[in-house]
Amino acid sequence: MTQVKVNRKAAGRVASGHPWIFSSDVTDLGGAQPGDAVAVLDSNGRPLGTAHYSSTSQIALRRLSSKAEQPGRELEL
Repeated sequence: MTQVKVNRKAAGRVASGHPWIFSSDVTDLGGAQPGDAVAVLDSNGRPLGTAHYSSTSQIALRRLSSKAEQPGRELEL
């Protein structure tokens, strides 16, 4: 799974339960392509969960899970 890194501000929002990460808070796309499910990491490489990546929205990542896992029928919310 592609890994996307975000800044400390985004990591704080995710920790408080916010489901979105804005494009301005993404620090490394890691080669993510539009529509990919990606593992989201903080600036230290710690996993923050799984998100859906959009290249055309100011909301670049929409959280799918609080765990870094491949989406499937049993994706945990």
